[in-house]
Amino acid sequence: MKIVLFYALMLLMGMGQPLRAQSLQPAEIQIGVQHFQKQEWEACLRVLEPFLTHPEWYSTAYAYSYACLLQGKAWEEAEKLAYRTGRRWKGSVHYEVDRGHAMRLRGRTEEAVRLFEGLVNQCSGEPNQVMILAGAFRVRAENEWAEKTYQRGRVMAGNPAAFAMELADLAYGSGQKAAMIEHYLDYLRSQPEALETVQYSLQQKLEADEMDGLRTALIRRLRQVPDEWIWGELLVWYLVQQKDFTEAFPHARALDLRLREKGRRVLNLARVAIENEDWKACLPMLDYVGEQAAGTLMGLEAQTEKLRVCAQLLRAEPQSQRDSMTVLAQAYQALLGQPQPSANRLRIASGYAELLAFDLGRNEEAMDLLEQIIQQGGESQALGEVKLLLGDLYLLDEIYWEAALVYGQVERDFPNQPLGHQAKFRNARLSFFEHEFAWSLAQFDVLKGSTTTRMANDAMAWSINIHDHYDLDTSTLPLQGLALLDRLVFRREYERALAISDSLLDTLRGHALGDDLYMRRASLLERLGRYAEADTAYGSVLANFGDEVWADDACLRRGGLWETHLGDAQRARDLYEKLMLKYPDSAFVPEARKRIRKIRGDRSPEGSL
Repeated sequence: MKIVLFYALMLLMGMGQPLRAQSLQPAEIQIGVQHFQKQEWEACLRVLEPFLTHPEWYSTAYAYSYACLLQGKAWEEAEKLAYRTGRRWKGSVHYEVDRGHAMRLRGRTEEAVRLFEGLVNQCSGEPNQVMILAGAFRVRAENEWAEKTYQRGRVMAGNPAAFAMELADLAYGSGQKAAMIEHYLDYLRSQPEALETVQYSLQQKLEADEMDGLRTALIRRLRQVPDEWIWGELLVWYLVQQKDFTEAFPHARALDLRLREKGRRVLNLARVAIENEDWKACLPMLDYVGEQAAGTLMGLEAQTEKLRVCAQLLRAEPQSQRDSMTVLAQAYQALLGQPQPSANRLRIASGYAELLAFDLGRNEEAMDLLEQIIQQGGESQALGEVKLLLGDLYLLDEIYWEAALVYGQVERDFPNQPLGHQAKFRNARLSFFEHEFAWSLAQFDVLKGSTTTRMANDAMAWSINIHDHYDLDTSTLPLQGLALLDRLVFRREYERALAISDSLLDTLRGHALGDDLYMRRASLLERLGRYAEADTAYGSVLANFGDEVWADDACLRRGGLWETHLGDAQRARDLYEKLMLKYPDSAFVPEARKRIRKIRGDRSPEGSL
């Protein structure tokens, strides 16, 4: 592998002349290459020696010959070869670097240092010359000297950000992540338009637990040069990656005000927070947008999103007050009565109808509203989302064939698109509710290849759930019981669902569905605000099914209960650490690590702005 990598680097760098394609090489050189690939060093050297003085093929012969000598640890001969070739074919620093590299391997370190210092000091600073010399050093893994070459290029150019991307790549290869971050930030300061490139590089090269180093560097630069807006931009991006929307908001607001964006940036941030179901973080963002964009379409969009967020916050309360839901419905009705662009009118109607049907029990009124809105037409994507909700309302009213028709229509209207996948998912769920387990499983299996991560993960969970228990025995009654339980959860009849879960646990004692039922029971208890009982239920999953598929999820949720509702942050931290140690491959490890940092109060040494 090292030989192949070395050869690839030599091909990239060249040795004075480009290495020719194998099909154009003389037969003897092709034979030499074959010896090289077979690690037959001596044979390769013998075959290629005549070509070391050939005006057309010397660079190819040299590259393989030098590599053979290094592999055979014939470092003195490698030094002599580099010296002779450099004398014969002047004009390339590669041979001098190779000579110094062989010196260092022989133990003549001081001489190698003097040679390398001379090469760096003689470098003109012209960008192309800097890249050639630094590249020659990097081919031989003389990274310290490559860095010195780039730094000299900076000094000669009078530009402290010159060669920043090359230095960042060099630092990354050496495992110096903090230095890599600084180089990327240097580059970004000189090239703000490269923000997306830098973001992509950081995301690819930093592990989740290394991202805090970026925050430290950004806070420091913001304090040193507060007028550099690009640091705030990157800090908001970092905080979004960490899903810390509460802290991202003040920085996004500062940028929004400075760049006179009138709330657009903050509204986009709020929508990302909504996608991640961070409802509490959204409210101040939407209030800000409402103030900045009052009387505009953006202001109406913020009002619409705020009503949706308020509904979610009310639903999250263990005992939602019907009066509060009624007041919210009145606010929806008032907003719907105002002149609205088509797409926003559809979103308002959708939120209003969901509230009427699921929270206030006025399903017929909600269906009438949606059918009227659909007849009026509108933007296709928003109209498709309204149709999906109408299908849900048919399902709520147990009009299954109408629900299937609506889902199918949306799937046909948006083939191979996220909305079409959502429709297919809902049809598969409907089939599960109707005990058509084979068909439902087939549809979920198809959706595992969805282009959206969330859809693929949801489909995977449902597929595993059915696959693990379908045809487990001669009766499908256990799976039918699970379908009834999930249908009640869909209808938000949590008390009835809890009673069914208790009945199933008693009836199916010792059945393989046990972990699924305990998880559903724990989730229902949590929804109902019975947190101590939920903790016990999650504990049962860990105690009795610690090696099953739900164990890591139960561990994370149990930690969340202690952190948020049961008032013991240390107990929560112990559970998160248990998740990381016992289930190191779990998808929940990054979230557990983030929560541990939050409990410890970890912030960068620089503190917050």
